Amino acid sequence: MKELNRARFHFLECMERINRAIQQADDVEQMLWNALETAYSIFDCDRIWLLYPCDPKAPTFRIPVEIFRKEYPGALALNQDIPMWSLGEGFCTKVLETEGPVVFRSDTDPPIFHELAEQFGVRSQVIMAIYPRVGKPWMFGMHQCSYDRTWSRDEQELFEGIGRRIAEGLSALLLLRDLRETQERFDLAVKGSRDGLWDWPDVNQDAMWWSPRVYEMLGRNPGEIAPAASTLMELVHPDDLEKVRLALRHRFKDDGEQQELRFRIRNGSGETRWLLARGMTVAGNGGESRRMSGSFQDVTDATLAAEELRQYQDRLEELVEERMAELKAINAELEATTEALREREEQLRILFENSPLGIVLLDPGDLRFVRFNQKAHEFLKYSREEFTSLGMVDIDANLPPEDARDRQWLAQKSGWHQYETLGRAKDGSLLELQLTGQMIQIGGKPYLLQIFEDISARKAMEAELIRAKESADEANRAKSEFLAVMSHEIRTPLSVVIASIDHLLHTTEDSEQKAILELADSSADSLHSLIEDILDFSRIEARRVEIRRDAFDLRGCIEKIIEMFRMQAQGKGLRLRYTIDPQVPATIHGDPDRLTQVLINLVGNAMKFTHQGEVAIRVGVRPDSLILSVRDTGIGIAEDKRDRLFQSFSQVDSSLTRKYGGTGLGLAISKALVDLMGGTIWVESAPGKGSVFSFTLPAWSQQPEDSREARAAAGEEVQENLQRRQAGRVLLVDDDPRVRKIVTMTLAERHWEVTTVTGGREALELLREEAFDLILMDLQMPDMSGLDVTREIREREKSTKGRRTPIVALTAHALLDHKKSCLEVGMDDFLSKPASREKLFEVVEKYLEPPPEDDMESCA
Repeated sequence: MKELNRARFHFLECMERINRAIQQADDVEQMLWNALETAYSIFDCDRIWLLYPCDPKAPTFRIPVEIFRKEYPGALALNQDIPMWSLGEGFCTKVLETEGPVVFRSDTDPPIFHELAEQFGVRSQVIMAIYPRVGKPWMFGMHQCSYDRTWSRDEQELFEGIGRRIAEGLSALLLLRDLRETQERFDLAVKGSRDGLWDWPDVNQDAMWWSPRVYEMLGRNPGEIAPAASTLMELVHPDDLEKVRLALRHRFKDDGEQQELRFRIRNGSGETRWLLARGMTVAGNGGESRRMSGSFQDVTDATLAAEELRQYQDRLEELVEERMAELKAINAELEATTEALREREEQLRILFENSPLGIVLLDPGDLRFVRFNQKAHEFLKYSREEFTSLGMVDIDANLPPEDARDRQWLAQKSGWHQYETLGRAKDGSLLELQLTGQMIQIGGKPYLLQIFEDISARKAMEAELIRAKESADEANRAKSEFLAVMSHEIRTPLSVVIASIDHLLHTTEDSEQKAILELADSSADSLHSLIEDILDFSRIEARRVEIRRDAFDLRGCIEKIIEMFRMQAQGKGLRLRYTIDPQVPATIHGDPDRLTQVLINLVGNAMKFTHQGEVAIRVGVRPDSLILSVRDTGIGIAEDKRDRLFQSFSQVDSSLTRKYGGTGLGLAISKALVDLMGGTIWVESAPGKGSVFSFTLPAWSQQPEDSREARAAAGEEVQENLQRRQAGRVLLVDDDPRVRKIVTMTLAERHWEVTTVTGGREALELLREEAFDLILMDLQMPDMSGLDVTREIREREKSTKGRRTPIVALTAHALLDHKKSCLEVGMDDFLSKPASREKLFEVVEKYLEPPPEDDMESCA
């Protein structure tokens, strides 16, 4: 309430200053300068100005008044015609559409115009339209260039009040100026016989003489009415008729003196006009009034202006009375507020003394306790008398006195502070304390306010949490090691299963056997996908997933996904399509593998739950990101089940009778990958109407690192400029006989000669005697790891300057760390088990020429 009263008092005080500034001027220009100089001092802005007219259709405008700091000059074009360019049109349209002030800043809608910021350094502004009663609207505005001013509500209300007061003063002075100009025109008209002249030769007769101007005033042509006293009386307004008769009767007795009378008439068009009649009577030989002569002047505008000015003055007097009443009310409220403050002070004293925390006031000079509450001396077990002789240096057990003083000095310099320390009680016991402090002013004198809090229990809990975290980290490490081992042990036999099935599918002609093998192949692929999902989920949980930023073709990436699902879509009778916004660049920077993984998950889900209609991929553009969405016309998702979509191992339907399978990891992995890529994923859906899964990707503009070391650190394939060799001798190093057999059978289909060894040392011995065109290397072997074998081979090649043999890792280890390690020791490629027949051929053909077609046919 106190702040409200202050604000109202400040408003009235500022308006009083503006009123005095306006009332001291007797012409428009001086009034405007007075008013703007006063407003400039009130708001302490960088620039204040008036613009006329505020009309977007006007070809030009002028700036009659402009006041500014010398550091921020304005337009420097006072009273010059300035073309109404597009910026001016925008300003005028905005303020004319708005009642009251309009604030333009960098964060408003719309923001501040760019041209203003560039040309005049404006960071924020407030403007409004003011409407004098004469002429077109004006624009009143203020600029802040030195900082981004927020223009509080009180400032805007005061700005609006000043603008309206300027408009009122402008109206009054413009009207007064018009009145003066009317008077001047009247004098000139009289001199130039522009007044309507009349003569009544015999006041006892009806006939009169009127000049042409009189007919104009009466709205008649000379031939329409006769110039006569009775004609004039017929035109007098009924309300003024008696007044005119009495005045004429009275003035006939005042011979020789000029008389004036204001009255209204109704002219020929029915309009009411005010006339000022001046005349003198002329006496006859016997002393009686015989003749009257004078002029008529049309004073309608002046009379109305004077009436409006009178009403304005009356309104000013009413406003002054109202403001005086408000001031009296404010004084009464201030007295009530003072009493409330006394009560508040007592409440605060009670709170201070009874607070459950220790609270003290210190002298910042010597850090002695000036005031303390009951809890403080109980807390540290000192009596109130003992406390008066102590300071912070006596209770801080962590630091010697000189260092404690330095800490307190820094706390004073920073204003607000908080730190933890050991507090020493009177009995020598130590307490874990958290000290929170703030420099404050009481009665104009600085004090350091300190609050003590015993955090011993919290510290014990934090230590327990740290131990729990270390235990959880150890459990995560054990889980990761377990998953790595299990992955290796599962992938190795699974690779043999998949390769064997693949081999049989390509060699058998029996349709029934093929059908059985296809079922087995599909089940093996599902098992492979499940293993990959579990490993991906484990990597994400362990924060071992790295996101690359490479340049890649987004359209090509999406077309591969479309091609991957095309057969499935045709089998279900679904339309599968994609659209890309033309504004999306052809090449973007990101992780193509992770993006593909997310889209495959989303498209796979859409295909699973859609039985008719279509599945569509769309890529759009936002100001700072790309937005990708997968829309389907499937079964949809109820609103109460959507919150489970992105949870691990969670499905919308988890009942025993559920129709659709799956582990519930796909969407959880997709969300985690989108989060790692800096985006957001969400879903919009309704049962029976399909679903739209959307996610954003930051519009990365950084160019990808192109060095061999950077690509190796990211786990990319790093290859030397190896020429494909025409020979086809392959060395397979693997301790598992099943893998050796199935890989040998598969490569034999392409007529490549395969030599197998069971371990690393055997491979090194063989390589001393024979040369091979490609080495397929397992990583985990009993005698020597594949990494150590590769290092030895590369060292031999360097020492003998022999040719470089391509080495491809063929391993059941599938983590990114394993791939990175392989590339770092000198391997050229990485192929994780289980590898499909086509993938194995694709990798081998990168380094070896395919056999001639006749050899292929003979192999088949």
